[in-house]
Amino acid sequence: MQKEPGLLEKYIADIARALEGFSEHEADSKRVLDQLCASDPVKFFAAGIHVVAALEFSPASHYLVLLLAKDKRLSNWLLDTKLCTLKVAVAVARAAADARIQLQSTFEMALNKGLQRQASSANTDRILRILNLLEAIGSQSCWDSFQVELMAYPDKVVRSKAALLIGRSQKNTDWIVRRLLDRDPRVQANAVETLWGLDAAEAKPHLLEALKSKHNRVFANAALGLYRLGDPSVIHVLLEATRHEDPLFQISALWAIGQTQDPRFLPALSLQFKSAQGRLRLALAGAMSRIRQREKSRVQANQLQLAISQGVVEPDGRRRLTLAVSSRPAKNLVSLKPTEFLLWENETPVENYEVRPAAPAEVILAGFIAPWFEAAGDPTEKTWREGLDRCLLMKRKDDLWRIDRYAAAAPEVPTGETDSSDSMPYEDSALAPQFKAAQCWIAEPDQLRKLVSLAVPRARAANTALAAIQRQCKTMTHPHGRRHVFILLHGTAGLDQKSAVDLLPGLAQDQAVTFHGIAARAAGQWTLFREFCVSMPEGTFTEVDPAEIADGIAGAYASLCNRFEINYAAPAATNSGGREPRVKLRVESSRGNGQAEITLERPPETSAEIPAEAPPVAAEVPAA
Repeated sequence: MQKEPGLLEKYIADIARALEGFSEHEADSKRVLDQLCASDPVKFFAAGIHVVAALEFSPASHYLVLLLAKDKRLSNWLLDTKLCTLKVAVAVARAAADARIQLQSTFEMALNKGLQRQASSANTDRILRILNLLEAIGSQSCWDSFQVELMAYPDKVVRSKAALLIGRSQKNTDWIVRRLLDRDPRVQANAVETLWGLDAAEAKPHLLEALKSKHNRVFANAALGLYRLGDPSVIHVLLEATRHEDPLFQISALWAIGQTQDPRFLPALSLQFKSAQGRLRLALAGAMSRIRQREKSRVQANQLQLAISQGVVEPDGRRRLTLAVSSRPAKNLVSLKPTEFLLWENETPVENYEVRPAAPAEVILAGFIAPWFEAAGDPTEKTWREGLDRCLLMKRKDDLWRIDRYAAAAPEVPTGETDSSDSMPYEDSALAPQFKAAQCWIAEPDQLRKLVSLAVPRARAANTALAAIQRQCKTMTHPHGRRHVFILLHGTAGLDQKSAVDLLPGLAQDQAVTFHGIAARAAGQWTLFREFCVSMPEGTFTEVDPAEIADGIAGAYASLCNRFEINYAAPAATNSGGREPRVKLRVESSRGNGQAEITLERPPETSAEIPAEAPPVAAEVPAA
């Protein structure tokens, strides 16, 4: 093989060419590959290994790796350091696992033999290669058989690699914590890394303890683990470590910072880079490069919408923000981590802050009031349904919904008269008995999705929006939960504002209901109803362009499900320049990115009160 490199390269090129048109001409590609394999199995096997290693998994690579697996030498070839590099072997093993080719038993036999041999440099290299191959194929079941021998093996690198693989597969906190007491810092560091995959409540105490380690790798793994769990306090800890007296601590801290890809580190790193030299300068450059890679890719990520409803400076000087986060397509975002919220006040990064979900813990009863249209294809009907579909993606499991309709074009029913329309909002045939018994308050998303898509008979629609609100609120008999009603206002019909603001405050108080209005933008049209909604502690009123009604509905609902509160103290080095505190907030996560800005409101200044009848205070004159 080594004597004919040109021939091997030709086979590699022929195989790659056959795979290029696999998706369009599968039968032809398979025939060419079969012919190449039959013409010289040895050369085809050697060339095919390198082709598979260079490919992403696809139907083409799947077929090629199946051809290679027919040769019984595949496992031995991957184990042999002289036949292919570790990088190639790992890539092929991963592709074979994706194609459900069984290699684990062969690798386990090889590991068993290696552990029985006397320790040597060559044997250690072979064991490490086998561990990497077992990791590549996702082996989970073999570690109980080998953990004693692996953790007793004389070589530190083998023990540390074994600690990582066993800890990841078993997720046994007690076993991992015992490894944190190992005399070898490598084993400790890898044990800390396995904590990243555990539940936050289990992992955090041990990560905080490991953060005190005197070994740089243990410290860095603990800091990165805490960051990934969402602990923003570790940002300051990592920045301090970049100025540690031990250069190894500095470099490990910079590695962890680079892994976070958090742009808040950039100003401090850029300043330090100006005077750094040698390895520290290279580590700084590497960390900044990784962060800027994320900055470039941020534009391509899904967009999140951030709506900051409140930003205030508390009397004690602390800052408080209340915001809702929404996305398209809609998602439940309540699990966003605090470290995924990035804050700057007057261009100064905020390092120490707290983020907590502000959505109510109890069940939400969410009522929706929508106009009824005779034509199912009406544009407002379509955008209303789209908005509800997006809200369903954010809906929590136990929250209850009911959707009532009103005839937008119908004349108002005089105040005090009874609306004659049926109080059941859906077709009888669409409802199971248990839903009727619950007065059509439904939690199941599939049932709600079906009801959103169905046409509603005119008899099921109330004559006015106010009548629909009244009949819906009367059904709110669920003993627990926060009650919210979302009203889509259509044109000028369907709601007498004066009647609404006369009747709804009493209803809101009696039934503990909060109201949210959503309307197409029209200057001054909904002044009275807007004032009523926003006067409530959690009430909202949203006006959007007609084409953005679905966005308005999803954004209003997100204010319940995806609401957060952020608290922090003013940064010590904030660059106010006499300006009011201006906060820039970004959310950067795997589920999308978004940003918003707000100028914080200061508390009103209070002057000391002087009693009206206070006698004048005489200046004290010293005695002569």
